[in-house]
Amino acid sequence: MADFAASVLAKALVMLVESLVSKVIQAAFANAFGPTKESAMAFA
Repeated sequence: MADFAASVLAKALVMLVESLVSKVIQAAFANAFGPTKESAMAFA
């Protein structure tokens, strides 16, 4: 049971980090390309 909980926790952590990284990358591209959010989304 502890292994399962640790696995679920690890997956949740990875998802959280990926979401955070995705947001940072989107923000970086949005800043690099100005107001054109479409180009930022294309790379995300």
